[in-house]
Amino acid sequence: MNMRSGVGAALSFIVFPLLCTAVSADESSPDGSADTALSLDFGRPCKDPRPDIGPNNPVDKLNRRVPRSDPAHPIGDVPYPHVARQIGQEGTAVVGLLVNESGEVSQARIKRSTGYPLLDNAALEDARNWRLLPGTDGGKPQCMWGQIAVSFRLVEYTDAELAQAVISPEAEHLAAVLLGVDEPDAPADNFDLTATERVLATMVRQTFLKDPVWLNARRRIAAILSLEFTASEIKEISEFQAKPVAKKLRGLQGKFAGSIGAEVRATGQTQACVTGVLNETLKTRSAAEVFAGEQLSPEYAQRVPKFLSQAATHCACLVQRMAQQARGFMVTPVAACGPRPTLE
Repeated sequence: MNMRSGVGAALSFIVFPLLCTAVSADESSPDGSADTALSLDFGRPCKDPRPDIGPNNPVDKLNRRVPRSDPAHPIGDVPYPHVARQIGQEGTAVVGLLVNESGEVSQARIKRSTGYPLLDNAALEDARNWRLLPGTDGGKPQCMWGQIAVSFRLVEYTDAELAQAVISPEAEHLAAVLLGVDEPDAPADNFDLTATERVLATMVRQTFLKDPVWLNARRRIAAILSLEFTASEIKEISEFQAKPVAKKLRGLQGKFAGSIGAEVRATGQTQACVTGVLNETLKTRSAAEVFAGEQLSPEYAQRVPKFLSQAATHCACLVQRMAQQARGFMVTPVAACGPRPTLE
């Protein structure tokens, strides 16, 4: 079983192939040759193959245009190899394409590998079916090399894959549990409600459970569970979810979410502040003074960590002060955060 990224904190195991079709020519070699030997020749005629556009040739860029995606024939999702998905392989392949005057792919080569032959081969095989806008020279279609980046990302399943899933009642129930709507009296359990609020909460809940959006979400999650886990694994997860500690965690999830979110925001603001302090400080120094080649000079290698620690303390104090002010609390005086640190 592979636990992977997905929908929400409760579903850290949902995966999905994402295709990125960014066309570029800057990384191609002049003759369209590949960095690896992995290539396919589809046997389609391609008269007088032209190299792609030279990155440092302004005349080339003015007169010529590389092959590119055709809105009339969009490139769909490249099928994600099942084994690659199961063992967690992902990455981006840059595929060099020799595209003829009709927009057909004559040859495909891996210019930059994902690092996984299964994914590289999937990208090459799918290129057989692509139709692109051909490259042009002076507005006239030409057989020309170009390239497309194909990304395989374990994020979510496609609709077609979910539609094929065999969903068990256990998976349906577990999906409802993970969405937090498995028990009729859940609102009463998780919140301190008045009698009127309980009635309203029950009405909202009953309406929600009949809503097509909710039903579709539950089915999608159940399908993902069915594809990712065996029946025995679903049973094991369900048994844990039924335990008091799991129910308590679900009840506290909303309470924790705000606090955790606040901590994340504060950390990000502190980092931004430290970066700003460092940038302002370095403006008063020459690069030759601070850096030796691409490394910090020995002198500054001793000073920078201490400076960053001081800046982090100073910035964290300022961020906390802003948070207090936003909540209407008694605000810490700016002076209490100390002077803005400097890199001596």
